[in-house]
Amino acid sequence: KTMDQCTHEVRAEYWKKIIQACGQRPAGQSAKSWMAENDICEQSYYHWQRRFRKQAYEERKEKASAPAGAEKTELTFVEIPCRTSAETNTYMVSGKPVATIRTETLQIDIFLRGDHPETMFRGSIATPSLEAAIINAKYVNSNPLDRISRDFQANGLNLSKQTMSNWTVWTAERYLSPVCDLMRKHQLEAHVNQSDETPVDVIHDGRPTGSKSYMWVHITGELSPVPPIIVYEYQKTRHSAHPKAYYEDFEGVLMTDGLEQYHKLERDLAGVKNANCMAHARRHFANAIKAIGKSNPKAVESSVAYKALVRIGAIYDLEGSLKAISAEERLKERQASVKPLVEEFFSWLRKIQADRSVLPKSETAKGINYCLNQEGYLKVFLSDGEVPIDNLASERALRTFTIGRKNWMTINTVRGAEASAIIYSVTETARANGLNVYYYMKHLLTELTQAVRADGSINEKDLEPLMPWSKDLPAECYNKRRK
Repeated sequence: KTMDQCTHEVRAEYWKKIIQACGQRPAGQSAKSWMAENDICEQSYYHWQRRFRKQAYEERKEKASAPAGAEKTELTFVEIPCRTSAETNTYMVSGKPVATIRTETLQIDIFLRGDHPETMFRGSIATPSLEAAIINAKYVNSNPLDRISRDFQANGLNLSKQTMSNWTVWTAERYLSPVCDLMRKHQLEAHVNQSDETPVDVIHDGRPTGSKSYMWVHITGELSPVPPIIVYEYQKTRHSAHPKAYYEDFEGVLMTDGLEQYHKLERDLAGVKNANCMAHARRHFANAIKAIGKSNPKAVESSVAYKALVRIGAIYDLEGSLKAISAEERLKERQASVKPLVEEFFSWLRKIQADRSVLPKSETAKGINYCLNQEGYLKVFLSDGEVPIDNLASERALRTFTIGRKNWMTINTVRGAEASAIIYSVTETARANGLNVYYYMKHLLTELTQAVRADGSINEKDLEPLMPWSKDLPAECYNKRRK
C-alpha cells in the first residue's frame, strides 16, 4: 500500500520510527543532511514531529495534575527525541516539586507556565507599582512620557510612550475617578475654598488651532481646620459657567483673584461670598517699582507705589503672626490690630486718587484703581478668621502643573486633559498631606484593583480608609522626614 492508503495509526507509527531514528543519527550529522541521505520528506517530518510534541504536551499536562498531597508524579508519554541522554528532571513551582519526568534514553524539553501575576488591565503588564512609578515620574517629577520611556528602556524595560499614555488614562478613568469625586465632596463641605486657573494647550479639542483651554484648581482654605484637599478641573474656556457649576451646592467663602467671573458667582449663588487676594492688589505697585529701577533709590522711596507697598507689608507682617492660632482668636486679633491698618491704607489710596498726583495710565494708577474697585472683596478676611489674606495657596497648588507644562508643552486630547486633572488632584492632595506619592499611589492602586466592581463603581465606605488624609495608611506612604 501507498502511505495515502494507510490508516492514521499506521502512518503515525511509521513516522514515530523515522523520528526516533533521526534522533539516533551520528552526533556530527545534522537532521537535514540525515533526511536527505535517507530520502525523507523534510516537510512531512516536521509536520509529524509537531503533532507528536503536541500529543506529548497534552499527556504531560493531564498527568501532571497530581492529587492533593502528592509531591511527585511520574509521567508516561510519547517520547519526542532531541538528543540521547539518561537522567531524571524534577520541575519546581514555588519551591515544591510538581512533576518528575524520567527519560531512559532521550532528552525531552518541557515548558511549564506559571500563573500570570495580577495586573490592572487585562492583557497588559501594568501592575500598581509600575503605574505608580509612571505617575510619580510624570505628575510629580514633571517628566514627559518620552523621557520616561527612554529611562525604562535604558534599564531593560521596553515601554512605548503610547502604551504608558493609555495606561495613565485608563487608571484615571477606572480607578482614580471615584477617589477624585470623594475628594471634591469633602472639599465643598469646608467653610472656605480657594480657586484659580491657568491656561493649557490641548491639540485635539474640536476648536481652531491655538485656542486656549484652562486647568482650574479648587482647594480647601489655607487656614481651614480640615485636611488640605486640592482638586483640578479641566475646562475648554474661562467662562463663569464653569465655577458656577462647580460651586452650585457650596455655602461659604470663596477666595479668588479679582476676575469678574468670580464676582458673578456671589451675585448668582446665594450661598457663596467672594473674597479677593491682597497679593494681587500689590502687584501693580511692585511693577511700578521695577520700572523705576534700583539705580535711583531716592526716587523709589519717594514714589506712591513704594509707600503703598510699605503699608501692605505692615499688614502682612501682622497677619503672618496669626497663622498658628485658632480662627476665633485670629478674628479678634485682626479686628484689633490688622483692621486699623487696612482702613488707613484704603483711606490713603482715596486721598491719592483725589489729588490726581499720579499719571492715570501708570502702573501705580492701575494699582490704586484695582484696590479701590475691589475694596469690599479685599476686606472680607477681616470679618472671618478662616479666610486667608491672599490666594497664594491656589497658585502654589498649580505650580507642579505649570512646571510640567513647560516640559511636555501640550496635551493631545480632551480625554487626556481630563485624566491629567484627576491624577493631579490625587497626587497634589497626597503631597499636601505629607505623603510619599509613589508609595501612596502603589498602595492606593493595589487596594482599588480589589475594591472596584466590574461596572466601575465602588462603595464609598471602602474609599474612606484610602484617602490621602486617612490615618489608616501604611507607614511607608508617609514622607521620611529628617529629625
